[in-house]
Amino acid sequence: MNWELFLFLFALGVSFLTAAALNTKREITGTDWSQRRKCGSAAEHILFDELARHDFRMLTQVPVGKRQKVDFFLLDYDIAIEVDSTVYSDPEIQNRMNRKDTSVREKGWEVIRVSAADVRQDVDGVVSKILTAAGWYEEAELTAEHEPVPE
Repeated sequence: MNWELFLFLFALGVSFLTAAALNTKREITGTDWSQRRKCGSAAEHILFDELARHDFRMLTQVPVGKRQKVDFFLLDYDIAIEVDSTVYSDPEIQNRMNRKDTSVREKGWEVIRVSAADVRQDVDGVVSKILTAAGWYEEAELTAEHEPVPE
């Protein structure tokens, strides 16, 4: 193989890989599993896996303001999900969370806050809450399916 052909093929390969890497407008279909590595806690990993089972198109650690990010953003539903630990019961942190919620709502997104403990102990209940917010089914249907109706 001559060097000119080698250099040509090498340059072609580098330009192709560079163009692919710079394609930031790629379409996300289904769950983008590369987003999972950005989850910040074990509870977020659990929730990511459960949302992926429902084939949500989602992003993780999405910026919403100056130094603010939401844990999850459901692309087709404009829903931001925050997984809160017990640390967030502090009043000062509550104020920051309220400001973040305001920033999220200004974008036209709905905010769902769930506790990390609920994700670990009742992930099905958390996912049901998210599915209801996304309009997959009504709360009344969910209650009727899972709880017996007293006579």
